[in-house]
Amino acid sequence: MKRLSFSLLTIAILSFIIVHSCSSEEDDTSAPNLVQTPEPEPPAPTQLDTDGDGVIDSEDYKPYNPFLTYDDWGESKDEYSELFYTSDISELDIEGMIRDFRMIEDNLGKFGGEFYFIGADIEAALELSKTYCTRKVERGQLYYYDGSSLPDGYTLEKIHSACMSEMMAPHAPTDWTDTNGTFFTNDLANHVGIFERYRRAKVEGAFAGGGIANRNWNLRGAYYTSPQGYDPLTYKEGTPTWAYSKFLLIEFVPYIYAIYNDSRETFVDVTGNTKRLGGGPDWISGGRNFFLNYILRKWHNEGIYTLPSWASNTITESLREYMSSVMSEVQEQYVTCPNFRLEDLFSSGVPPNGSCTYYQIGAWAHAYLSHKVGNPSVFTEVLMPKVNELGFDNAFQETFGLDFDQLNSEFKDFLSLPLEQQLEIIPDI
Repeated sequence: MKRLSFSLLTIAILSFIIVHSCSSEEDDTSAPNLVQTPEPEPPAPTQLDTDGDGVIDSEDYKPYNPFLTYDDWGESKDEYSELFYTSDISELDIEGMIRDFRMIEDNLGKFGGEFYFIGADIEAALELSKTYCTRKVERGQLYYYDGSSLPDGYTLEKIHSACMSEMMAPHAPTDWTDTNGTFFTNDLANHVGIFERYRRAKVEGAFAGGGIANRNWNLRGAYYTSPQGYDPLTYKEGTPTWAYSKFLLIEFVPYIYAIYNDSRETFVDVTGNTKRLGGGPDWISGGRNFFLNYILRKWHNEGIYTLPSWASNTITESLREYMSSVMSEVQEQYVTCPNFRLEDLFSSGVPPNGSCTYYQIGAWAHAYLSHKVGNPSVFTEVLMPKVNELGFDNAFQETFGLDFDQLNSEFKDFLSLPLEQQLEIIPDI
């Protein structure tokens, strides 16, 4: 037992000496420090989400637009388009317009657009402009404000005020700028706002409409004069329901064309007209009247489209009767420009095609191609959905089996036929 105690004591003393020795060595600053101190981790980069939509800027298609996180151009939607209208439109006209517009979307597709209907009252148009401009500022959809940075000396309030001038001048205040309107006009004193133009058209009793299509902003829709004819009181004043429904379609169908266009770039063609690359020639949308008059008659026959009892007599001619009157105009134009090319046609007679325009000639070109493939809805159902993937020229050739040169040659042969033979290709509606 004593030997054991001695051994333990010896071990304890030796352990003390070793620990003390190591401690002395660590205290010697001349000795190398063998312990590696890790470098602190650099701070993680800030994951900015400028618009607060839950998607960081580096992954956000529009980092300054909280309502858009990816490019959904050409994508069909479950929800209807948003419709905005001035407060001076009668309740029955609003209900009828909404019903017809939903009918169009139910049958041609929903694509999440926005449409504005403007009546004659100035104050009502100003109120709608406030809504419009608030949306555009929030979404950065003004070409003088994309949501990222304000022009020098401007606040969001001033940008909103500038937008109001753009839409409703001369009725909107102009104290937002001292630069003579460099945002959207070089002559602010004489500028007439976009909504104001439609308001004036309404006062004059005219149809007016214009598309809104800008892929960079993912924006599609249209402006319209307000509806009338759904209400018996306004029906007596002018526009029949049948004509207004066609008018809704007139801007809606080119809008469908626009959303399938895969190009953000534009070019100026030989006639001086600005076109979108990949969007096809102007007659594709300009010649839409064959399809519009076909589809409304078809929907009416099928009970999809209905008219109020006081407007039921507004459908008075068959599709063949309508297209016969259009062909009379085509033949008058054809005499003045026998060498026209469809892809060079525009809405007014300009060189090199003289008085030939795309409205009448384009309508019959639509009819000719629709008959060729046996589908009057071929442009909206078959051609346009292919454009985003194939580009317009390839989509056109795949759909119809011919290029533009072949079409021009075939179509002019068709125009030389007697009217009775031409009308045989028109559906009997």
